[in-house]
Amino acid sequence: MGYAITRKAERLSASRAPQRALRRRRISWRSNSAATLPDRCDFPRLGNVTHLGRSVTVAQQVALWWRSPECTRLGCTRTERLENDHRDDWVKTKHTRLDESDPLCGHDHDLKTYRGWALVTGNGKRPMVPPHDPRHPNYRTPPDG
Repeated sequence: MGYAITRKAERLSASRAPQRALRRRRISWRSNSAATLPDRCDFPRLGNVTHLGRSVTVAQQVALWWRSPECTRLGCTRTERLENDHRDDWVKTKHTRLDESDPLCGHDHDLKTYRGWALVTGNGKRPMVPPHDPRHPNYRTPPDG
């Protein structure tokens, strides 16, 4: 069982986290929450930071703002109230990684979550397509008939 650790909840989470379980995973509660941006930000290295909670850590959020200051969908320029979306559902992966996160505006996040739309595979700003589009990551050709 993991705890989402933020600076505000650091003391609470540290006291509640079972230390034996954390040692078994070879992580500490400090390494789960403490990350800093280097003087020269190297995104590929930051992209490998894994958080066991559902939402991004403060350091991951700063890296996301640096990498993607606006909605990831091509053509959308919204910069406020962005939602960090997991490319693969968190329910399946149980982790949050920068290289698997895309900031989306509320409208585009709803299209993805409730209507099956998806961003085309890749990084950076890219088109968002409906489920029947051949560029959709889960597209399957319709049966002949």
